[in-house]
Amino acid sequence: ETRVVMAGGSHGGFIAGNLLGMFPDRFKAGIMRNPVVNLVYNVSASDIPTSTELNSCGITTGNGFAGDDGIWQGIGRREAGVRLTEEKLQKMYRASPISRVGKVQAPTIIIIGLKDTRVTNHQGQEFYYNLKSRNIPCKILAYDDPHAITQVHFDYDAWMNISLWLEEFVG
Repeated sequence: ETRVVMAGGSHGGFIAGNLLGMFPDRFKAGIMRNPVVNLVYNVSASDIPTSTELNSCGITTGNGFAGDDGIWQGIGRREAGVRLTEEKLQKMYRASPISRVGKVQAPTIIIIGLKDTRVTNHQGQEFYYNLKSRNIPCKILAYDDPHAITQVHFDYDAWMNISLWLEEFVG
């Protein structure tokens, strides 16, 4: 129980970031891979923008996918009845890990894909710079790859660095 680590990627990174901030004394280390840390930012930067809006604003009727051209295909804001009001944007921010980053105490390693269009690398960078500014042990690994970190040598390097991070901070 003294060696608990929080880890997650993409929306799992969203959960990890939130839990690291909500329970700062609980975790010995954090691992976040291409994390969604700011829903407000993700709405305008992701290749699946309506997914963020629909999920975070409680609308469940939207669906779709990013087409081969990178343009979102399917039900959008208007069709799903989603309007980004100030109230909804505030709700999205309050639900985001970035609103809790000031409470994070766990040493955190963040892995990002520089070609990620699903959760742009700026998300992980935003969390990293916030931790760094408070002298929380943190490290960011950036790979010239998309969201899934598909190249074997990048994936290997990430897992080796995660292993070393855990050895250093968890034992």
